[in-house]
Formats: sequence, C-alpha cells, structure tokens
Amino acid sequence: MRNFRIRLTQVAFRSPFTRGPEQMRFTATVDGVAFGPVGGFSRSCDNRSVVALPDFNTLIDLDARPIENGKPKAVDVELTIQSDEPGGSRVITLRHSFRYPFFARNGSTTHASAIMSWRFEQELSLIGPDGLMDPFADLCRESPDGPMESTLGSPETRIHVEAHPVLPHRGGCTPRRPAFPPGTPSAFTAQGGARRVDLANGEQNVIWNPAVIPIMPRGTTLDATNCSRFKVTYYRPDTLNLLEAGDDRLEWRVQPLTNGEATFFGPVNGRVCSLHGVREGEVMLELRYRGAVVTVYRALVAPLISIPSRMTILHVAATDPAYTNAADAAMRPNVTPAMVAGHLTLANKYWWQAGISLYRSRSTAIGRLPAGVTAANVAATAYRGVFIAQVPAALTINIGGNEGDVGSLNAIDLVANFTYGISTADGITLGEACLRETQGRATINDRGTPSTSWARPSGVPPDDSAGTQTMNLRQNGVYNATLGGVHNLYAMYLRNHASRFEYVNTLAHELGHILNLGHRGGTAATPPAVDDGLHWPQEENIMHANNPSTIAQDIDIIQAKAARASKLCTRTRA
Repeated sequence: MRNFRIRLTQVAFRSPFTRGPEQMRFTATVDGVAFGPVGGFSRSCDNRSVVALPDFNTLIDLDARPIENGKPKAVDVELTIQSDEPGGSRVITLRHSFRYPFFARNGSTTHASAIMSWRFEQELSLIGPDGLMDPFADLCRESPDGPMESTLGSPETRIHVEAHPVLPHRGGCTPRRPAFPPGTPSAFTAQGGARRVDLANGEQNVIWNPAVIPIMPRGTTLDATNCSRFKVTYYRPDTLNLLEAGDDRLEWRVQPLTNGEATFFGPVNGRVCSLHGVREGEVMLELRYRGAVVTVYRALVAPLISIPSRMTILHVAATDPAYTNAADAAMRPNVTPAMVAGHLTLANKYWWQAGISLYRSRSTAIGRLPAGVTAANVAATAYRGVFIAQVPAALTINIGGNEGDVGSLNAIDLVANFTYGISTADGITLGEACLRETQGRATINDRGTPSTSWARPSGVPPDDSAGTQTMNLRQNGVYNATLGGVHNLYAMYLRNHASRFEYVNTLAHELGHILNLGHRGGTAATPPAVDDGLHWPQEENIMHANNPSTIAQDIDIIQAKAARASKLCTRTRA
C-alpha cells in the first residue's frame, strides 16, 4: 500500500477577486469526493490577496488506483471558490490532475483569477519535493483483520536513487540532483558504458538501460542473451550498501503505460533486473526501496526488427590507369570479407537497445551500378551478403562529389547497403549516408515521464514536470535527384579506418542517418551539421558527429521511435 496525501495550502489571487468586502467559501473534491473542512471553509476576505486553506488534505492509496489506458488513473482535484457579495456571487474552479508516475512534489495550479498551491507527499516513507527520501517513520503493515506489526524506519535517511537511461554519462548529461545535508556520505555510481571488450566478446545485449525492450520472434528461446538489462546508476548515500542482487529492501515492478507488457527474467530484488518484451506499448519500471518508489524508468516494448544488409568492398580495377598491382595495399580498403561480416555483429550491439538488428542478406543479385562498372566487375564472396567490386579509382580513392554513386554501388531496394572505399577527398569524412527516405514528416514528438534521456525538465524530482520533446528528422537523401529520383535505396559508404571499433562506430552512426536521425551534440547556439534539434545528451549519443565508440553509445526513446518508423524498418519487420 502506497499512501499519498494531497494538501491544498493556499490561494493567491491575481487581482482583487471582487471589489469591496466579501465572503468567500472554499470547497474541494478529489475524484469527485468532497474533502476538507465539513461544509467547506468560509471567511471574510476583505480584499485579501492570499488566503491560507486550513485542513484541506486527504489520503489516497495510489496502489489501488483503477487502470485506465494501461496505467493508473490520474488523481483529479478541484477547488471551488464562491464569492458572495451584495448584488450576486461569482464562482471559479481550479483543477489539477496528479498523473502517473506519482512522485512527491510541491506545486501550484494557475487560473486566470487565482493560483492554488498544493503539496503531494508520501505518507510513512517520505519522499520530499527535493527528490530525497526519509525512511524515518512508523510503518504499519496491515492484514484484512487489522494492523499486524509496526516497525521504525531504518537510521539511513535522505536518499536519492537513479536508473539513468544514458550510459555512459558524464558531467554533460548528469540529471539534476537534490542537495544533501552537510556531512552526508558520498554516492555510489555505476555509470560505465560498454567497454571494447564487451563490444567485442559480449552478447548482443551488452548496453544497459536501453530505450526498447524487444519482443523476440516467435519460437525464440528466451534467455540471458536476448533480455534487456537495467541497473541503478547512482544512489546516495553509499552507506546504504544496496546489493546488486538478493537485496530484500529493493524490488523492481513493471507498470503498463500505453498497453505495454514485459516480464522479468531472473531476480527482481537488487540494483539490477532483466526483462523480455511481451506486448507492444510503453512500460514504466519502478524501483521500490522498502515499498516506496525511489526511481522510475520508461521504456518502449516493441517487436525486434531485422534489417537485411549487404556490404560491398571496392577495389581499384586492374584496367584503371591508377592501378599498380594486386599486392599494393593502396588499391583496396584495409578490410576483408570476414572483417566486414563481423562489423554487423558488433553494430548490432549498439542497435539492440532500439530493438533493431542487422543480418546479412541472402540475395546474390547485382544491384545498382554507376557508369564505368558492369555486373562482371562485381562478385559475391564466401560470406553471404558480402561482395567485392572492381571499380575506377575515382569511386574509391579520394571520394568527393560522387558520394551517391559510391554509396549506392551494388545497392538493392529495402536493404541497408554498406560500401567500403579507401579514402575521402577532405581526409576528414569517415563515412556518409547517401540515400534514405523519411516517413513523410520533418519532426517527431515524444511526451512522457521521465522525458527521453531525462532531457530537462525530466519529471524526475527535484526536476519539474516533463514536457514534450520535438526532434528534427533528416529529409530525403540529397543524392536522390542526382540518381534520377530513386526510391527505396538506403545506402552509405565508409573509408579506411584505423580499427574495427572505429569502423563499427561509424557504421552504427551512419545507419542512424539512413534511418532518418540527425546529429546530436553541440548547443542551440552552435549546432552540429544536420542538427536533430535536441542537445541532450550530447557526448554520449551514437549520433554525436565524431566521438569514439567508448563514449558515443546511447540511443534514446525518441530516436528509437524515429528509426523504427523508417520505411526500411516498417517494410522489413521479421
């Protein structure tokens, strides 16, 4: 049972409610049921600008709320003010809805004529509006026959817990945190992202705290390799010594939001938990400390999308004047068919958090060919979906104004096409997404609590309530017109990289562009090229323009929504 108390504390009038002496009567309801002083509260206000409200409070059990549209029903509060004076009366009503997730906080509700101040506070284990919890309380556990036992809260006081969706996160995207009293012990943090050893040797779900909990294809055995993993990233004080598993003080729960459903895989008592998707929609993960919700995590539940992909490695053709000999490393990219096949496996470890997975296409058809390349110049390798093409040097060395021809070489419809060249003309560009199609709109919105990647205001105390986040989408590929207005081609190229992790990071980033994502980073004053309009988080997002794989790893909820709406995803769902 989670009891919350609603208190209406005062009304401040924006201007004299009426002129001259007057009698005001205040009455209140919660969910249509009256509360407060019996018969309401009246007073002679005599042009007062602020009126304190005595005894306007009521207790409700939030765990007993009815479910509407897949989540607990909002708590609707109304305060009615009637002003009686000679010649008639006037009535105004102030309304406020406390919506799930239910966090303790102070606030106010504005009307054209008045402002109502209120407090929403948890009884027993108190979580204040500053986001800190104080377990000092007499806790009463009940049975159908009445109270069973009463216990005193532990000596650990004033705590704050986070399960932040951005990993790794550094100072640039640290959420707002409450101020602790002097002398409070330091914090525990577990912020590290996936290390290169994890990306190289771990399972596909190596990135924690994802935006999407995938629903696996029918017939898949659900196990530790295909669940979504979540963990606490921060708590203070560290003297709480919260255990990773087997900590009876902690309990994870799943609450449906927009009809989403997920089921736990393994223990639910501890700092970490794992889940599998069951039904599409949104869910809220609640972490409770001794019954009180101390942090929440919003995630999408959606079917795993499998995208067919093909890779083409461009060698300088022996017939080109620039060709030297087959042993010259300058005549081919520094990759082999086996290496590029492995790049997909590693890239999937980034995109798993969006519920998207790449696989090598079974098609052996020769795709689009630019001038100077014939079907005889393209050959399949022993690795399914991997080809080698003999091309003019201009299509692979110092790639410049011909990116569309390079990226789309051997590309086929509704497949993610990756081309490997040797170098770029500017010596800076690592790769480029050349062809894509939007879903017919320029922006996408996300509204929920917590906000996507806890963009401020996040809705997580002590932050204010979350608002709507709007992200710019990339428009149709700039090379479509050059290629005769082609459609259904999704293509990109990469130049030589220093390591496979650089290759994979670039491939995963450019895949984001193919799926209509812009760059993340910079500031509103100095945005990056093809800016998505959101500047939170910056350094840690996979769509940062140039950060390395150990930093740029995150894909957030709004990006996952946008990518999954791409025609490449909606036409290839498996």
